[in-house]
Amino acid sequence: MHDIGDLVQALIRGVGVLALLTLAHGFVFRTLSAMMSRGVAVGIVFGLGAIATMSDPFVLRPGVILDARGIILVLAAPFGGPVAAMISGGIAGVFRFWLGGAGAPLGVVVILTAAATGMVMRPVLDKRGGGYDLGALLLLAAAGSAQSMLLLLLPFFAPVDPWPMLLPHVITNCLGILVLGHFLSAEGRRRHAHRLAESQAATDPLTGLPNRRMFERSASIACVRPGPASLLLIDIDHFKQVNDRWGHDVGDRVLCQVADAIRSSIRDSDVVARYGGEEMIVLLPSTDLDTAEAIAERIRSTIEHEVFHISRTIGDVTVSIGVAVTSNGTGYEAAFVAADRALYQAKGNGRNRVEVDRSDERERLGGSVSSPSPRRGPVTGRRAPPASPS
Repeated sequence: MHDIGDLVQALIRGVGVLALLTLAHGFVFRTLSAMMSRGVAVGIVFGLGAIATMSDPFVLRPGVILDARGIILVLAAPFGGPVAAMISGGIAGVFRFWLGGAGAPLGVVVILTAAATGMVMRPVLDKRGGGYDLGALLLLAAAGSAQSMLLLLLPFFAPVDPWPMLLPHVITNCLGILVLGHFLSAEGRRRHAHRLAESQAATDPLTGLPNRRMFERSASIACVRPGPASLLLIDIDHFKQVNDRWGHDVGDRVLCQVADAIRSSIRDSDVVARYGGEEMIVLLPSTDLDTAEAIAERIRSTIEHEVFHISRTIGDVTVSIGVAVTSNGTGYEAAFVAADRALYQAKGNGRNRVEVDRSDERERLGGSVSSPSPRRGPVTGRRAPPASPS
């Protein structure tokens, strides 16, 4: 009974290491994963945790030790992926082999079995919201505690009777997997909720585009870098009439389709956001004014020909676009004012058109560049009647 009590105490001390492992796991996901593969980082942490348990084991006989390493290694794959399981198993296996003794070969087998169990169970378990529910953890605990049956092979390596140790080892492994799995799941759910809140705070819920705050954060950085960066300010023409006559559900559909059309017309490096109401804004990093004008015209044409027809009175959905560029670190605010000025001109000149603000070029060239005449409207020649901007 003295041996069994010592075994339980050693396993409980090992479970204490698991609390520290939970904190380290959270730190890895917040910090180390930015510097290396997340699986590698988690594998190193879990491997070090297994070493910690083997450093304070229950010594059954010289060279034969029992500890809580299996609990950690079973959980490596479910909470870190296959890479984490292989790395943690490798670290723990090398350390156990280094410790040596008659039980070293079996100890390495136990380590590999625990890591493999986690890898096999990972696809079976249902992970929701960053963690596992009790049913999934019970299934994992049942599979993980089965590794204790390898104790029955101890007589082949040392003259010991494993039967008195078997039940305490099974129970402790099962409870350890449940407890550590619960804490790791709670930490995972907290991170998931935090990421979800951040995403919701930065995303327009209707169109799925970044919102104004998120866009301005990206644009303020891009617009002060060396080289040109262009802005497109896009306004849906006569959008108030759509809402007033056909209802906000139709207006919402128009907004979503316009957002999709813009997304399909820009490059992967560009950023589009819903700026407010019926206005969208696009950031074109490292893009000069002529290229930005061509992209804006592609967006205008795509929306005119691909977004649905509203009615005979309102006609097709169209947009007016103002284009501006910032260079030499003039900043986002100045570019936005210029793009807004160009948009106002596009709406004043009949809508469904692209206008470009070239004041930055005129200033750089000492005013030698004259203002261009208003850009011709759609290639079909259809022009909206002049109207005051709205």
